[in-house]
Amino acid sequence: TKAVTQGDGETSDKDRKAKKKEKNVKGGRGFALQDVDAPPSICLNIIADLTSYHKYVPSVKKVTIYESHTSLNGTTRSKAQFDVRVFGVAFRYFIDCTRQPKYNTYTWTLDYDKASDFDDNVGHWQVMTHPSKHGWSRVLYSTEIRLPPWLPGMVVKFLTNTAILESTQWVKEGSETEA
Repeated sequence: TKAVTQGDGETSDKDRKAKKKEKNVKGGRGFALQDVDAPPSICLNIIADLTSYHKYVPSVKKVTIYESHTSLNGTTRSKAQFDVRVFGVAFRYFIDCTRQPKYNTYTWTLDYDKASDFDDNVGHWQVMTHPSKHGWSRVLYSTEIRLPPWLPGMVVKFLTNTAILESTQWVKEGSETEA
């Protein structure tokens, strides 16, 4: 995953939002960029508050953290179980997350020691100071998922299309409310 620099994709749009996705038969890769009227620390705190995801993301029913450790440099590594329901189809996956406040990043992979309903799920959040709006942030979300063949097509389409834009929208709403 590539970190975006502050000058990448800069525009004069009032409220920048961008999306790009690539998908194959059962999975996809997505990228979303969102400008947020809140400082990076608040955005990163919202992203890292895994147990509150159910408040912001309707398909997330519960997140349980089953392991967490913070290093002396402030880096936090957490492992969490996600219980999700999309169009009546329930599934569970386990992720291994790393928050690096020094770089304003939050990354994840599947926890490969656990059996997840996803074949793979990796991603990256990058939160930067906005290049031209004081007190604002620019939030990048990038993910790639591989889904099992038993998931219905409409669920695959939701996870590889709609969820990409929703992923940054809830961070925007939660961060701006908190700010």
